[in-house]
Amino acid sequence: EPKQFPAHDSTILALAWHPNNLVLATASSDNKCRIYSAYHRECDGKLKQPKLGEKLAEFTISSGWVHSVDWSPTGSSLGFVSHDASVYVADLVHTDAEGKPTVHTVRCGDLPYTSILFLSEQALIATGHSINPTLFTFEGGHWVRKSLIDKKGGGAAANAAARPGASSDFTRAAFARFPDRCCVSVVLIVGRCVGLRLWLRGQVG
Repeated sequence: EPKQFPAHDSTILALAWHPNNLVLATASSDNKCRIYSAYHRECDGKLKQPKLGEKLAEFTISSGWVHSVDWSPTGSSLGFVSHDASVYVADLVHTDAEGKPTVHTVRCGDLPYTSILFLSEQALIATGHSINPTLFTFEGGHWVRKSLIDKKGGGAAANAAARPGASSDFTRAAFARFPDRCCVSVVLIVGRCVGLRLWLRGQVG
């Protein structure tokens, strides 16, 4: 039987399952990103986990909707983007004095981002109304804006930062551009003998 629980005061725009399938992250137009327990005893067996729907963490963005959310490959970090053209990464391993996750913020001043995708624990891509995907990397203890993908060398940088298994013989990430559209989602495609490829979905208007 399907289970449900109240999560936000407004529309849920995106969600992402933790790699362990026991935790769920949500992004909403109420300017919040939240983490909930998704533990279901009937499906997951008897485990020592918070009950289904218990809120584990909350991040509030005062200046815009949270459009997209994604977990790092190990689930140790949670990334999300909002309408304020910023990228946020919550470090769930290193917490502050109150036990709350450390949140890294990269303010870009561009058009809003609508999608985020981790390539590895130290690299992610964000895209949105500015169309051209942007690579962000974790360097010197901070997340930084590295480069635009659609420029010479940009794809190679993304390839180098991609998850293990992607070949590095591609000099550019392959993706479709939408000159008059907003890129609302980005998907990583890695196959045999294929380097890093991005599939973007656009929206008119």
